[in-house]
Amino acid sequence: MGYQKAVYDQALAQLSQNRQKMLEQTSFRRDQLYEKYPRLREIEAELAQNATGITKAVLSGENIHEALERLKSASLTLQEERKSILRFAGLKENYLEPCYSCPDCKDTGYRDGRLCGCVRKLARSIAFTKLSEASPLALSDFESFDCGYYSDGKDTSGVSPRARMKNNLNICREYAATFTLASPSLIFKGNTGLGKTHLSLAIAGRVIEKGYGVIYGSAQNLLHKIELEHFGRGEGGEDTLQALIDCDLLVLDDLGAEFSSAFSAAAVYNILNSRINLQRPTIISTNLNLDEIEKRYSDRVGSRILGNYRALLFVGRDIRQERLKRK
Repeated sequence: MGYQKAVYDQALAQLSQNRQKMLEQTSFRRDQLYEKYPRLREIEAELAQNATGITKAVLSGENIHEALERLKSASLTLQEERKSILRFAGLKENYLEPCYSCPDCKDTGYRDGRLCGCVRKLARSIAFTKLSEASPLALSDFESFDCGYYSDGKDTSGVSPRARMKNNLNICREYAATFTLASPSLIFKGNTGLGKTHLSLAIAGRVIEKGYGVIYGSAQNLLHKIELEHFGRGEGGEDTLQALIDCDLLVLDDLGAEFSSAFSAAAVYNILNSRINLQRPTIISTNLNLDEIEKRYSDRVGSRILGNYRALLFVGRDIRQERLKRK
């Protein structure tokens, strides 16, 4: 999945902490139980000796098959005695074993030399939390998008803002529900306060729930981070530019609101062009029309968007002002 390295690092760190905590708890439980039932400590020691017994049998020239059968029988007898003591104490049979959050990898994060599925699941949760902290994600779902704030009066095209926004809502719902790495890129165009950020966040939330790596951010903040890192003033170890290129879905909010410079224009082209070449979907929201995009960034940026993005037009009056009127 296309999460940032920092997300995976945080997931692995959490698993490591869980593992260490569980090992410490298990050790504490064992020590307490051994004090009350010393025979349990002896059983554990005898089982450990049996585990190394086969090596000794081989070195001594003993019949391996007979040695294995003898050790297996002895181990089973010891295990049954251990179970009996634990039952007498009113405890479960696995009381002396660590209870890892992931039994597959035992909270190491790796299984058969590969990243365990629990890491991806945890990374998804971390990514969702990070996105929620950086945006009103919890308030920006499809269910809370109210088309009633848009006028039902028809415009010059014969279509009302409400009808157009209902159509946009349905398109975005379908996009999120069927999202894959082969999904098309979208550009939301329209004035401030018409729901572009709301619907882009609603898509981001659903796509994260499906297990994909999503990066959401305002163009201003993301481009500022890229510039700081480029000139050696960013946080150590971060590579925001590469993360934006590599993630499964990039949501670039409010393109055009950032400080205009040759560096930001080049960065925007690099991000969009690289993601198109990698066939990775992007969602852009902007107040700019195509002519303004070309003037601000370059004809090449406008050409990439025109040829590779599906445009959704957001119309109507500022719904934030409409909400205030109804309070």
